Amino acid sequence: MAGKEKSSTMKALAKLIIAPTDIDDAMAFKKEMKQLRNDRGFAILVAANLENVVEEIIARLVVPDKREELFDGPLHTFSAKLLMAYSLGVYGRETYRNLDHIRQIRNVFAHSKKPITFKTPEVKAACDLLSIQEAVFPKTVQSAKLRPHGYSGRKRFNHVSQVLSHNLVWHSLRLIDHKGIARGALRPEIEKNLDPRYQLRLMPDPLP
Repeated sequence: MAGKEKSSTMKALAKLIIAPTDIDDAMAFKKEMKQLRNDRGFAILVAANLENVVEEIIARLVVPDKREELFDGPLHTFSAKLLMAYSLGVYGRETYRNLDHIRQIRNVFAHSKKPITFKTPEVKAACDLLSIQEAVFPKTVQSAKLRPHGYSGRKRFNHVSQVLSHNLVWHSLRLIDHKGIARGALRPEIEKNLDPRYQLRLMPDPLP
């Protein structure tokens, strides 16, 4: 294979990371996670989904011509993206802490040379640090009524991740895009009376 052809092939592969998604893609992704029984792969996949959602929110808040430079440079890592979104007021301490714990758990699964699962004592203890948050409206994720010892590390990790993903996705849909007002960002009676020439930037209330 010629050099140019190889380069084109790898560029096409890389574009899958930033390819736009729709509701069908989201449902297929959720189904894929449910079918994944291997703990290591499950943790990595769930965390990757959250990283993508956080990146999408940040992308909506920066000027379009700097997005690629930003995510290829200073915001290349999951940690940096989490800190940026927190600094922008997208979410508060509780959401930031949960996301960062999930990031660290993901890192262990991705890089540990030892065979580990969610039942590994250190991993289970880290999962126990995840706080249970309420899903924002519309509540498509059920709130867990957790008993102190009623959930395994994987169940707690999975539930908290689902709530975080749900909250972040719905929050991002209410953010103002650079093109104008996002639908649903304002009350209908206000939105319909806005002069279409105006482009407002409005942040919804930050997540907890």
